[in-house]
Amino acid sequence: MSKGKASHIFSNAKKHIEIKIFYRVIQRYSNESIKIITEERYKTLLENEKEKDSVYCISTLWKNMSWAEYNKLMKECTSEDKLTGNLKIDQIGFIDKKFRTCLSDWDVVDDTGKKIPITSEILDSLDADIVDEMVNKYSKSVSVGKESMEK
Repeated sequence: MSKGKASHIFSNAKKHIEIKIFYRVIQRYSNESIKIITEERYKTLLENEKEKDSVYCISTLWKNMSWAEYNKLMKECTSEDKLTGNLKIDQIGFIDKKFRTCLSDWDVVDDTGKKIPITSEILDSLDADIVDEMVNKYSKSVSVGKESMEK
């Protein structure tokens, strides 16, 4: 039987998880909108001379939560129902706090090429579709699916 390794089980010993978000900016009249696209679609559009300037990739780095961080977030998002005495978990609040805790770096720059720091104010101003894609991809990357558990 193999013994457990610290590099496997301590969250600070694990490498960061890289997640890429691909999107396209669509100009309609005076409005710009963002559409999330797949990596394959991104590559296809990059090859198209007319479309290549409308597609972008955000590279993000995420950390795994430690047990202490997880417990802190759960406590912050748990409340007691005054009528029933049951505990309720604020799912949206938990996802938001997890997003803010685990996103550790990105390559987002302003129009002059200066890197934009990750701050609470910056995260609050992100397009909701971008955040949804980031959170969903991160959740998928740290979840063990049923297929993996059966192997």
